[in-house]
Amino acid sequence: MSVENISDTTKKRVALELINQEISALTLTKRYYNEGKYEDEILECVERDMKQTHPEILNVILGKYIREMKDYLNTDGVSIDCQISDLIKDRGYLQNALRPIRTRENRLFTPKRVVTKPLTIPFNNIKESATFRIAQNWVGKGYTIVFNHMGVRTRYNHDDLYEKIWRWLHEAKRAGSYPKHGHYSTYTIPQDLLKVPGVSELIKREQIQAA
Repeated sequence: MSVENISDTTKKRVALELINQEISALTLTKRYYNEGKYEDEILECVERDMKQTHPEILNVILGKYIREMKDYLNTDGVSIDCQISDLIKDRGYLQNALRPIRTRENRLFTPKRVVTKPLTIPFNNIKESATFRIAQNWVGKGYTIVFNHMGVRTRYNHDDLYEKIWRWLHEAKRAGSYPKHGHYSTYTIPQDLLKVPGVSELIKREQIQAA
């Protein structure tokens, strides 16, 4: 398939994933820089962690990020902070561009999605998880996440939920999880997350029937 035949939406989703990867690389570089590690050790740790958190990343892209991180290490932490800030703005623009536009026409003529017996019907692109989890390397892939805990099965669309709780993920109390490692996971969904507008409607739960 030629580049000309790729849809605008697909190009934006690819750009969004690349931005998420670069933010991860910069965040990891800053973390190890602040820990006082030497340059070679920092780059080695960043490469290792990127392969773990973004297993789908291409070697040529990873090599590009490592070269960029080496350049940033020759400046200072402020340069890294500025680049992260700029990338977050770009990411916000792309996320907004990927949201469907609500017009009078599509409100009138687009049929509403009918939900019947959640969790008991087949879903496309299901990804089983051991915990409730939001991850940068899952963004844009359309995963329906399903996990079981304490006799309750929980399901949610990862991309829809990610857009709703992006600010929540970056609150100061979670600085050591999602912003730092690129993922957030827990066995029990926090009550303050369920209070974020629109979240409770996206998370479907039901008791697992005993065999």
